[in-house]
This record gives sequence, structure tokens and C-alpha cells, in this order.
Amino acid sequence: MALLKVGEKSTVTFEEKWPSMRPTVLRLLRQEPVTRAQWHDLFWTVHKVCLWDEKGAARIRTALQDDILSFITGVQA
Repeated sequence: MALLKVGEKSTVTFEEKWPSMRPTVLRLLRQEPVTRAQWHDLFWTVHKVCLWDEKGAARIRTALQDDILSFITGVQA
């Protein structure tokens, strides 16, 4: 049985969680250090989005593809 953090609701959507996930994703993409807490929070949030949002995994994949393509374009410029 999964435990929720205090004050956390059980259902989540990609739209409400992506803004908090994206900064850590971008730091990882740029190969910048992230703390253990940031890594754990990202892992846990991705898990919750994939579990509770019917299209969460596909939305995460699309958002990651967009950020990766933007990163590659920026590096090549």
C-alpha cells in the first residue's frame, strides 16, 4: 500500500504535476546535479501521474520529446 504525503490528494493529472517535474527533468537533461530529494520526488511524481492519469505516460513522453528536441536544437545553434 502506497503512502501519501501529508495533505496530498490521491489522484493527480499531468497538467498539475508537469510544472513541478520539468525543472528537475531539464537539470538532468543539461547534466546538472540534482539532489536525492529532487530525484526521489521526480520518480514518485512520474509514478503517480502514470498511475492516476489515463494518458499520463503518453503526455510525459511527449513533453520529454519536446524538451529533448529543444535542447538538441539549442546545442546545435
